[in-house]
Amino acid sequence: LAMAPNDADTHHTAALALRRLGRFDEALDECEQAEELAPSLIGYQYDRAFTLLGLRRYDKALRAWDSMIDRHPTLTWPLLGRYWIRFAGTGDTKGWRAEWDRLASTMDKSDRAIIAYVTYTGTDDLPGLIAWYERASPDEVAGSRDYTLGVAYAAIGDLKSARPHL
Repeated sequence: LAMAPNDADTHHTAALALRRLGRFDEALDECEQAEELAPSLIGYQYDRAFTLLGLRRYDKALRAWDSMIDRHPTLTWPLLGRYWIRFAGTGDTKGWRAEWDRLASTMDKSDRAIIAYVTYTGTDDLPGLIAWYERASPDEVAGSRDYTLGVAYAAIGDLKSARPHL
């Protein structure tokens, strides 16, 4: 940081390392530095919101997420993040399935696969994850289909269905 105090990537990398070490307050400072230096990069905004989640500052995380949505109104995947934040803060999953169904058709294939995985696992809806991956086309889920299905089936105790995927 001393060698590149005005480099957003350096601050962002420091933030990720600090967050991994569980030093969330310091990570938040670095996230904010990165975002200040490069306010248009969505990755920095995303990581600031998730660092706030790690600190259990749900209201601030939601405001950071909403700010990201305001700055990038054409992206659809951030809209689902509001549900992740609400779930993290309250355990309430109400509304996420309808929002997922509404938004999924507007996302590109790789975004759909990533968001499906995070949304279904983040709300502990493993049967929903399995159903989504079973009906997804191979090009939609790339190489993650078998592994994801195997792990999800194993997690719900269906080892017979898990074995062919692992």
